[in-house]
Amino acid sequence: MSRVRVLRRAVLEATAASDWYAERDLRAAEEFRIALDETVANLAELPGSGHLWPGHEGVRRARVRGFPFWVVYEEFADGITVLAIAHQKRNPNYWREP
Repeated sequence: MSRVRVLRRAVLEATAASDWYAERDLRAAEEFRIALDETVANLAELPGSGHLWPGHEGVRRARVRGFPFWVVYEEFADGITVLAIAHQKRNPNYWREP
């Protein structure tokens, strides 16, 4: 299993998304957290399984099953770094901004 690093920004995005679901349905929030954890765990096992993001050299994305979110990450020799938990309808390049 690869090492997983998660940028603070990605943690805040995941928390915000979970909070949004919790305000509407606690069960949906729990299902989101489980699906997100499963996606990251799968990426730790198979880092190359995410799709390369065209126009973003070395960046991959993997869909969070059942939710309109991507885990955006980079793969390195010793693991992955999660850059964002990005909503699929949001400006797709926002996480690259300084």
